[in-house]
Order: sequence, then structure tokens, then C-alpha cells
Amino acid sequence: AIEDGERSEFEGTLEYVAARWREADRGTLRHAFPLLARGRPVAPESLAERAGVSVAMADTAMRSGPLGLDADGALSELFGVMQAPTLHRVEVEGRAGFTCCAVVAHTLPALVDQAVTVESVDPLSRRVIKLRLSPRFHRASPAFDGSRLFPDDAPNADLAGVRDAFCSHIKHFADRASAQEFAALNSRRQVVSVVELHALARQLVSRIWSD
Repeated sequence: AIEDGERSEFEGTLEYVAARWREADRGTLRHAFPLLARGRPVAPESLAERAGVSVAMADTAMRSGPLGLDADGALSELFGVMQAPTLHRVEVEGRAGFTCCAVVAHTLPALVDQAVTVESVDPLSRRVIKLRLSPRFHRASPAFDGSRLFPDDAPNADLAGVRDAFCSHIKHFADRASAQEFAALNSRRQVVSVVELHALARQLVSRIWSD
């Protein structure tokens, strides 16, 4: 179970991440998730068509938050959903992309409103964990646990700092022993169940991306 103090720490992290997105055009950007999950950068024209806005409005939205653009000005990363390979591969309708960490992989079904297949690599054993996630339930084979770490002094951290202090510690593991070994390397890490991880992901979506 997650203790009250641990919930308070995660609440602080949620608030920090949410604050970074307050000035972003989230109403328009949310339409980019199904496009980005297809494994290709999203051009302003594609986002405009999907969101029902002008190309100029889409282009402005794509520059309104802490996201990534490629050399052609297309959206290549949004809220940790990205093109660059990571330990967390996500597949939507047979097309693959990646996420920066395990918790972002768990947000994707709600963000694209459909089931997502996730293949994560245990950072210690290098075993592959395959999951089928939906907005309402999850299935995993084999069963696994997740690890998370709350960043120190989050309000003063930049995006790279948050990734180093938070995202890079949230992994999937093939078994509890592997998760506990990983957690033991840092006193602020803790092991959580996949159910708890899924619940934390839903909190992120609700706080930042809900209408």
C-alpha cells in the first residue's frame, strides 16, 4: 500500500508537472496523441485536421508546452510519448512508438482512448515484459512490479532534471526480486504493484489532460 506521506510526495510531483503544462494549448495538443502513437512525427497540418483547427493554431499549440519538435517542425515528443527508442515500446493499431518511462506507457490508453500493447525491458535482467493495457483494465505477462522515485525539490528542476530524478527510475520488472534489487540502489525508490502504477497514471491524465 502507498502511505499517506508517499501520496503527498506524488501529489507534489503531480502539481509540478501540471504547472508546466498550464500555459500549453492542451485542448489542441491532446489530439496529437493518437497521431504520435502511430510512430511518426506529427506535422501541423495533420494536427490541425485532427483537432479541427487552423494550421496556424496547430503550429502555435505545438510550440506552447515542454514538447519536442524535429528539424522539420513536426511534433516528435509530447508528454513523454516519443519517437526515440527507449526501454518502453508502445504499439497502437500495429504501429510502434516509445515512452520515456513506465508510467507514461500506462497513461497512453486513456490519451488515445483505445488499447495499447506495451513491451518493456527489465533494466536489470533484460527480460521483456509484455502488457496489454486499456483505459479500464490491464493484463501483463509475466506479472511484474514497478519502481518509482519522487524528485527532490521538483519546483526548481528543469525537464531534463525531472527525467533524471523521476522518469528514469520508473521501470517495469519481470519479477519482484528484480524490482527490489533496483529499488535497493537508491533509498528513495520503492516498489509498487502494476495496479498502483496504473492508478498513478490515471491521476496524471486526470490532472493534466482531462477537459
